[in-house]
Amino acid sequence: MFPQRTLRSAGAALLLVLGACNSEGSLFAPDRPAGQSGGDTSTPLVIGEWETVIIVSEAGDLQNWTTNWVFRADLTCRFLQTIESVLEDIPRVELRPCTWSTANGILTVTYTDNGEILNMPYEFAGLNPNRLVLDSIEYHRVP
Repeated sequence: MFPQRTLRSAGAALLLVLGACNSEGSLFAPDRPAGQSGGDTSTPLVIGEWETVIIVSEAGDLQNWTTNWVFRADLTCRFLQTIESVLEDIPRVELRPCTWSTANGILTVTYTDNGEILNMPYEFAGLNPNRLVLDSIEYHRVP
């Protein structure tokens, strides 16, 4: 069927690929929980500005939801969501300052205005560092 040499080469290649992945199947550096030596609680690839636009049809209304996150290296962040409604014709804007950290594939956001905490699973779609999937919603890096 297949020569033994081909099977060994394929097996070695598979081990190399699996060895490059962390426990979550990501090629990116593993997260470290707060307090663990050898690293901080942030993932450098998350740092930056991220945005997604979702069109929502709700109760006879068509809405455009633009959500924007900024994650900074100093572990502060900003959440900005603008909802534009065809019926209302007035944009609703929510702007909230926050802090953030990552550990074990979870991005934790703490809003500084009221202390609310969000724990959101995250990953990079297709292992692309410009496509952040945060709580099952895909965001694109803003250049």
